[in-house]
Amino acid sequence: MEARLDPGGFRLVLEALRFYRTRNPWVARILFAVSCAVFLVPEALAGLTPDDAPFIAGLTTRLRPFFVGIPELLDSLPYLLGLLATLPVASYIGLVYGTALVNERVGISALRSLLSAFRSIPVLLAFYALLAVPLAFGAFLFFIPSVAILLMTILVPLLLTTRRMRLFEAMVESYEKTRGHRIRILFRILALELLTYLPTVWIMGAASLISGSESRAVLVSVSACLNAAVALMGARLRALIFLLLVHNDPVVVPSTAHRDR
Repeated sequence: MEARLDPGGFRLVLEALRFYRTRNPWVARILFAVSCAVFLVPEALAGLTPDDAPFIAGLTTRLRPFFVGIPELLDSLPYLLGLLATLPVASYIGLVYGTALVNERVGISALRSLLSAFRSIPVLLAFYALLAVPLAFGAFLFFIPSVAILLMTILVPLLLTTRRMRLFEAMVESYEKTRGHRIRILFRILALELLTYLPTVWIMGAASLISGSESRAVLVSVSACLNAAVALMGARLRALIFLLLVHNDPVVVPSTAHRDR
């Protein structure tokens, strides 16, 4: 029997909020701690002086003629560079979390899941490089084609890490498994974003307004941990969708399922 996302209610979204629930609690704790440290990188780079980071200072000097009308953007260059470095790393950590969450349903250890995700890095890079052109093209059409492509390929990373499929096979499998479910998937992703958006924006806004170094450091740390939690929530939602559509698993909460199922 084909698994279908429940059109009524958002049980998946509510379950995704509990990112800390795994059969091995240390998996979530360790990945959450690493994610918190990763999300502190942009703020750490933003606080560097030219003497601390001569490479960034030299890059700023070379780019200054191109940002004559918007010097504020150039002043934020260290932060933007840190953000560009943070996002792919945080995305990969989320993929490791999702791989562990899916594999625990079939008794595969977290260490083997980590190794599987690590071995899949080359094909993952090929996948994202393959998506770069159509996603960039879709940006000129109000992002609608880009959203459609992302929804069609949302299962590909976990297919690559948990089933070790070839890239083309994984893309075809993701296209077939998400057929008829893409609007529901989009609504659940948007619902999760709405639930987590306001707290994140409020804390980040408060951190930008506070001038005291100690108070601002506390808020920046809280903001980094909140961003880490949101990233793992998104990874958990994708893993739950994967379990339903690929494994035909009706269990919404894999961490409480019977091991012998």
